[in-house]
Amino acid sequence: MFCRYCGKTIEDHENFCRYCGKNINEGGGFQKRNTVQSFKNWWQVIILGLGIIILGIVVFINNQKTTINLEEFVRADFYGYDSVGEGYYYIDKDKLPEFLGDSIYVIPDYAKNLSNGDRMNISIYYDTSLAEEYDIELTGEQVTVEVSGLKEPVEVDPFDGFSLEPYGFSPFGMAEFSYHGDHGYIKADDFHYYYSDDAMSLKNGDTVTIEYIPSEDPILYGYKITEYSKEFQIEGLDEYVQSFDELPESFLEYEKEETVDCIDAYTANYSEFIGMSPLDYAGYIYKVKKSDDAAGEYNVLYLIYKSCLSHELGNFEEQDIYYPVKFTDLLSSNGQVTATKSGIQGYTKENYETKGYRKPTLAYKELAEDSEDSYHVMAGDGFEIFQTNHYIYSVSDISNDVMQILEDRAVMLVNEYLNESDDFGRSKETKPVLEGGYWLVSKKQSNLKETRNQLILVYSSTITDDDESNVLYLPVIYEDLEIYPNGEFSYLDRYLTDNYCGINYSWANHTQGYIDEKRMYNDLVKTELNSYNEEVFGSLNAY
Repeated sequence: MFCRYCGKTIEDHENFCRYCGKNINEGGGFQKRNTVQSFKNWWQVIILGLGIIILGIVVFINNQKTTINLEEFVRADFYGYDSVGEGYYYIDKDKLPEFLGDSIYVIPDYAKNLSNGDRMNISIYYDTSLAEEYDIELTGEQVTVEVSGLKEPVEVDPFDGFSLEPYGFSPFGMAEFSYHGDHGYIKADDFHYYYSDDAMSLKNGDTVTIEYIPSEDPILYGYKITEYSKEFQIEGLDEYVQSFDELPESFLEYEKEETVDCIDAYTANYSEFIGMSPLDYAGYIYKVKKSDDAAGEYNVLYLIYKSCLSHELGNFEEQDIYYPVKFTDLLSSNGQVTATKSGIQGYTKENYETKGYRKPTLAYKELAEDSEDSYHVMAGDGFEIFQTNHYIYSVSDISNDVMQILEDRAVMLVNEYLNESDDFGRSKETKPVLEGGYWLVSKKQSNLKETRNQLILVYSSTITDDDESNVLYLPVIYEDLEIYPNGEFSYLDRYLTDNYCGINYSWANHTQGYIDEKRMYNDLVKTELNSYNEEVFGSLNAY
């Protein structure tokens, strides 16, 4: 069809002429204002009058501004998925005069993360100067539209098909995960895991948080992730046993049998002259690391048995030997405890060389006390009494029964020496007599490096050689004497003095002992008074 104002061709459905801007649905037309030309012929006056009337009407109509409500031309299209949808907002310029197109634009409140049912406010902005040139009045400020038509995303649980498997030993376990689901969008590389504690030290009961962090926005593919993180509890790790009390009775009974077998296998190699009392369970020591960073085994169990050793030929007195058998890596798995046996610990060479300990307090010191900086230590079943030393600080604290045993063992050592044919083959000696003794106790009991106490029992024997006689003093020295609450006692060492008396007989230059009591006191006691307090008892004198 043709515009009734400018005559140009326009589409049938158009309301406004895209060339002159006139509303073709209103009567009349409009154009820019022109001056009315004068008529040439007078006889057209009547017609002119009528024309003037018509022209006035036309001018009146042309001078009326055309009003356009822009709110009617605002459009909004929505796309994407519900809750993360987006909108496209615009003016339908095809319905407006062409010359107005670039002077009008719209801005919404927001255009992303839209959900069906949201109400959007769209503000209209335009330039009035161009419209006024064509006597057009533009109206409209804001349009409210409701979001609709967004697709519903498909919900996906990324942890469907995810598994986390702990491995190793508690509390030093680790964990690995895998994704074996069949969803094409989910990738194993998008899972990340974080430990609640040290990443290399998991224990049963710890919590591991797994986070799903997709490399691309899942909504772009039409998916809605239902869960981005999930907590997993660590369980099923073989666990280091933390306390002796956690060890099942069945495990202890079995390992006690193993301990006895271990000791029997070792002592089977003793001399045929060595006698042993039946092994007696003496208790345990249990150690657990204080810190994961500490060196050494994580946990250690010592099952300790003792036996009294004797020698058929009397080469040494009866003596108790403590045999600690070591077990490491005590692990609990499904209620069952396993351990690795390491054999008998310690070594003593007092009278007879053997594995084990003569002094139980020394066993506790070396096996437990020396490692207390790195380990929690516990002892029990009787061995706990050896956690502290029970040194004697006065000779009067030694009971008569214990003193008698000490004297018997000392005189046996003296007799063994006097009866050695190599030294006394051409001499005669009287039966040794106990003259008394010296008691030395350290002034600094906190000093672990020095001997705590010494009991020196002095025996005398008259030696006759080539009709010349001398009294020979033979001191037997006990070191670090302890008496325990259960009545047992121990000492670290016992020995005959190594001093050579130096008398001029065929055997004298090789004879141990003293022939001068004053010199004996000076060597054994007086030289030690800077570090020790003394007691002298019996018929001996202090000089």
